[in-house]
Amino acid sequence: MPPLNLKNIVFDIGNVIVRWDPALIVQRTFAPERATDQLASTIFKHEIWFQLNKGHLTEHEAKSAFRNALGFSFEDTDRLFFHVKDTQELIEGTVDLMKALSQSGYRIYALSDNVHEIVSYLKKRYDFWSIFEGAVISAEVGMVKPSREIFELLLRSQSLRADETLFFDDMPHNVDGAKQAGLSACQFTSAHKAKSDLLELGVVLN
Repeated sequence: MPPLNLKNIVFDIGNVIVRWDPALIVQRTFAPERATDQLASTIFKHEIWFQLNKGHLTEHEAKSAFRNALGFSFEDTDRLFFHVKDTQELIEGTVDLMKALSQSGYRIYALSDNVHEIVSYLKKRYDFWSIFEGAVISAEVGMVKPSREIFELLLRSQSLRADETLFFDDMPHNVDGAKQAGLSACQFTSAHKAKSDLLELGVVLN
């Protein structure tokens, strides 16, 4: 890809800034005989989780819904949402890359499918949120990626030009969604690879 006139770098959060590992969450929540990949898929692809991500449910309401829908106990849902949060450890190098970009004059933003209570937890646990000049969070706007509408909302709400904006996301379909909305986009696999992508696109780091 030829160099671009980039001014804005937008980061997803899960598996870009912090780890998001449904299999690990389930392993830490349930006994070994229950903690299967199928259960992880059932939980995190369930309509309940989708509605939580869109801000239509609170964490308390989602716990109740999971108990009713999947037969979880109160202890199960309390452990589940504890480990949803405590497994979200920083991915090596991303925050340092964001700081370097900001110090080099680029504007840093977040676009994430995320939950009110998780966002609050991340803001308390880590200091990276202060790097963002703005953030669009699915639960706050009632939209999720890869819908074109959420990318258009990002551009509109933050006064960004699509041709000056690059988006990093770990999921290929979200990268494609960003491109369809006119943004440049790269799949995130590591901070080292992201830095390489940025330099190839003409980004200059001080």
